[in-house]
Amino acid sequence: MTPNPGILSSCLPTPVSNNVVFGNGHSLPVTHIGSNSFPLPSRDLLLKDVLVVPSLTHNLISVKKFARDNSCSVEFDPYGFCVKDLKTRTPLLSCSSPGDLYEFSPSSFSSSLSGGSTSLIASANSFELWHRRLGHPNSSILSNVMEVANTLAIIFNSLLLIMVSVCNFLVRIRHSKMARLNDYIAH
Repeated sequence: MTPNPGILSSCLPTPVSNNVVFGNGHSLPVTHIGSNSFPLPSRDLLLKDVLVVPSLTHNLISVKKFARDNSCSVEFDPYGFCVKDLKTRTPLLSCSSPGDLYEFSPSSFSSSLSGGSTSLIASANSFELWHRRLGHPNSSILSNVMEVANTLAIIFNSLLLIMVSVCNFLVRIRHSKMARLNDYIAH
């Protein structure tokens, strides 16, 4: 996704009204769809079906779609990332990323990226935001589940104590009856 249709080599208006929904629940309109390529010494890396979302502040890439479209893998570490050919595992591109985003540096590619760097992944503003982005339940739901689990654990422990007490009582009755039976037999 990009806010700037000018960085795409081909770009057409979207035939129908589309929106992109983000992890925080906000949706932004898509105005165009386009494509671009990044020339590298060994081959070009393609960006297909790039959505133009004018309200974005960074160019964003779906790493999975990028890897699938280019038959490559992307490996991340705390210092940057490396794009490798999927079959040969040969590195195609390596970029350092000093900030909170993994970025394609414009100097690594053709001048068609004059619209700014392209972020491979957004930084996490908060634990809650990433929970929503990944489709995990929010903290209030998790708190409720934990509260119910704790209540069930307390009930289970109470039932366990009652069962142990009943077992001990039954053992005492059995011993008492056995003692009386032994007394009766002995007389």
